[in-house]
This record gives sequence, C-alpha cells and structure tokens, in this order.
Amino acid sequence: MTDLAPARRWPADASAFAARLFDEVAAMSPDKRGVSRPAYSAVESAVLDHLDAAARAEGLETWRDAGGNLYAARAGTREAPRVMLIGSHVDSVPQGGNFDGLAGVVAGLAGLVRAEREGAEPPVPVHLVALRGEESAWFGPCYLGSRIATGQLTATELGATHRADKRPLSQHLADLSFDPAAFEAGRPTLDLDRVAGWLELHIEQGPVLIERNLPVAAVSGIRGNIRHREIRCEGTAGHSGAVPQEMRHDAVLAVADLLREMEAWVAQAIEDGDDLVFTCGMIGTDPARHALTRIPDEVRFSIDLRSLEQPAIDRAHAALMDLMASVAARRGVRFHADPAQPAAPARCDAGIVSSLVAAMMGHGLPPTVMASGAGHDAAIFAAAGVPSGMLFVRNRNGSHNPDEAMDLGDFDLACAILYDVLWRGMEDQMTSDAPPAFGSLAEIVRERGGGTYAFEAARQEALRLAREHPGHAMALHLAATAAGQVAQRFGREAVGARTAQDAAQRFEHQLSVLDTAAAASDPGRRLQLLNQLAAELLHGEV
Repeated sequence: MTDLAPARRWPADASAFAARLFDEVAAMSPDKRGVSRPAYSAVESAVLDHLDAAARAEGLETWRDAGGNLYAARAGTREAPRVMLIGSHVDSVPQGGNFDGLAGVVAGLAGLVRAEREGAEPPVPVHLVALRGEESAWFGPCYLGSRIATGQLTATELGATHRADKRPLSQHLADLSFDPAAFEAGRPTLDLDRVAGWLELHIEQGPVLIERNLPVAAVSGIRGNIRHREIRCEGTAGHSGAVPQEMRHDAVLAVADLLREMEAWVAQAIEDGDDLVFTCGMIGTDPARHALTRIPDEVRFSIDLRSLEQPAIDRAHAALMDLMASVAARRGVRFHADPAQPAAPARCDAGIVSSLVAAMMGHGLPPTVMASGAGHDAAIFAAAGVPSGMLFVRNRNGSHNPDEAMDLGDFDLACAILYDVLWRGMEDQMTSDAPPAFGSLAEIVRERGGGTYAFEAARQEALRLAREHPGHAMALHLAATAAGQVAQRFGREAVGARTAQDAAQRFEHQLSVLDTAAAASDPGRRLQLLNQLAAELLHGEV
C-alpha cells in the first residue's frame, strides 16, 4: 500500500468508534455460539435503538420509516433534494457472526461521524440506512427491510410465517407498532426520485480475497436466486423388514434421486457455460415419526438456485420441476413445493464501480472487481432503479457462522475508500479532473533507452501523477503496473534489442488504451476499457 497523506488515512478516533460499536452490539445479541439478531424481534429493535443513540450522541439527526428501518444524517440534510444512501442490515442468522450486515451499517455511521467531527461537506448529502430483516432464516423471504423501503414487499411476503412461532410477518410488524398499510400496494417508504445511489460495504462471504491476499474488492454484480423454503415429498410408510424393496414408495430415496439428478443437471449447465450454483440446505424426516425400522413416508427439504443471469435461473428451476415429476412417477411419491421466492440478479452501477476502483487505487491497491455469489440489499435497490454499488472486505471463515473474522485494519481501509467516494466525490473528480498526458510516460521510456531503469522511472512517474490526478488514479496505477511488470522482467533476465523494442511498443499501446478511457464520457465505457487492461495485467484477477 502507498504511504498516504494524513488526510486520506482513516482517523484513529473513527476507528475506535466503530470498534466500540461492534463490541457493544455483539454483547447485546449473544447466542450459545456467535450472535443471533432475529428479524423484527426485540433484539433487532434494541440494536437499532443503540445505533440511533450513538448517532444522536454525535450530533446526527435520526428517524425511522414505516417499516422500522433506521436513518441517520447530518442535521438539516434530511429533506435534501438529492441524497446518497449507505448502509446494510442489522439482523443475523441464528448463531451467526457479528459482521455480516452490521459492518456495512457501522461503516456508514462511522463515515457520517467522521464528516461531522471534521465539518466535511460531501458533494451529495449522505444518509445512513440500517435495514431490518435481510436474512431469509427467520421468515423465508429475504430483504424485507429494503423491499419495504423501495416498495417491493408483496402480500405473500407479509403473510410469510416465522420459523419459530409460525405467526405471519404482518403480525410481527403490528407487535412492533408498524402499520403494513403504509407500504402495501407497492408504496415505497423512500422517495426514490431523490436517491442518487446506494452504496453497501459487506464482508466477503467466500474465500476469494483471503486466497488472493487482497483486503477489499469492488462488486460487479450480485447473483439472483430462486428458493423453495420447503418442498415436501410424500411416500408410503411401512415396516423396514416387511415391505419388499421393489414395492416401496420411500420418500428418502426419492429425494436422494432428485438431488443426485439435479446435481448432474447443474454440472452439465455449468459445463455448457451457465453461471449456476445449487444447494439443498435443509433436509429431514419428521423427528416425531421417524424410526430405525420405519420406511419414511415424508421428507421436507429446501432448494436454493443462484446465478448472475436470470435465464440460467429460469432454466434450472424448470429442470427442477421436471425432475420432481419424473422422480415422483418412477418412485410412486408426490412432491409439494411451497411458492417459489425469487430475487433477480443485479448488476452494480458502472459509475459507482469505477469510483470505488479509483479510490482503491488511490490507496495503492490493485483494481480488483468481483461478482457476489450471495444476495444483498443492494440487489433490491438496483431492482428499484437506484444506481447501486458494493465494496467487499476480506473475511476469514465465511459467514453465517460464529467464526467470521474481519480484520479491523481491513475494515478501516474500506471505510477510507468509501469516504473518498462519498465525501470527496471521486466520481465528480473522474469527470472533471483533466486527464494527465499518458504519452509522457512513453517519452520517459524512449529517452532512457527502454531498459530496466527506464520502465522503473516511468512507473515512479505514473504513481506521482496519480497523487496529482485522483480522478484518474485507476488509469495511472494501471500504467504503473504495466511499467513495473516490464522493469521486473528486465531485472530478472537479459533481453535483446528486439525484446526491448516490443516491450516499449506494447507499453505505448497500453497507454493509448488509457488515453481512450480517460477521454470516454460514458462511465460504463471507461470502466470497461480499464477493466480489460487490468485483467490483462493482473492475469484475470479483475
């Protein structure tokens, strides 16, 4: 990482503020292992009250919407004509980790607190949103808080029952004094016309950043999904010793056939080029009736299908239905599926991704962009037409378990990147900052003879220019990377004149790509060009 100017570093007091909140919220929501913050529970409400008090203690204004989501902003900006939203959810899965969701809320609040303490005025006022009910573990449907905020909650979701008490979501809302009539019939609790964008920090829930030894990554898109919380397979009960094998209608073996055949179908779809994952996360016979000597007559199980492409989800779901019909006919059983719960894939906004990457590179980080396999509230905001983006933070041991392990140093770095984007206006800088003369880097190589020291000098000059042109930091860091790769290669091996000439020509071509990107008025086109070059330089890591 480069040695940043003090103004770009994340301040120690903001870091301490965030660390304290993490510890306090964990202490409020302990379980046998990890934490549990059930959606629309007293625990979730207490956590929101605590965050509310912490925000008001720092001079921020706070309010709630009709679904109980918490908002915070600098006093006097609540009714601003245009606002940027930053946040995530505060609920957790049963016996989960403390950072899933909460890290994004704390990051937004810490940014607001820092700006309040320093008197920083962002280009667009920033509002924190602490959402309720993102996890599907409690009611089945997910993203409940963001669906309420954006007017996408359906009557089916309001009628979804809690895993423990079997009471519908509407009754849980009423228990907390929220009136579903305020957001029924697709009425958002947010004025979406005022929302300039949604930005969400989240721990990565897989191993990619750990494996690549990278602290953060911008997210290009979020896999959509279709889920069945419960599919019931009905067979015929019988004595394990009295019914011949060929005369059985065994629900367990029927479900085993279905899962094995579905896995084979998914494997073929992946081989044919689909992005697709398939999970059966819950399965079992009824504990009140199952026995060692009983042929099981009922199995209940869940299905989760995910992809970045909606057609792939649709094909997989149709295949699941077809396989259930064929297994049912062959095994003499019946499958009963609950209503499918869909969530569409979402592409992150190219301009926001570009801003995140530029800020990352301004902190000396490689321009890493990756897709999200897990779903997030950002997908719901994107579906509502809100330009949305995400920043992943490295996290060991996955998520949805007590062993989540986000390093607070990585978190501070991610907060500094978000602060650059939201409070320093990186996207404005990218469009208003005059691009540097990329050709001057090629001149350095030519003037110094094209050897190791020539390319190293070009690398150093690119890094110097990145500090002068923060709006073009991504492009300049790519130029530095390109020059540095040649310098390292020349330093390891003897090269002839032809090799040196080829390297110089290749470098000039790379600089011409950067010139084209800098001149592009469309953020999406600019990001596409920069990402193509980054992928080439980083061997597919972007």
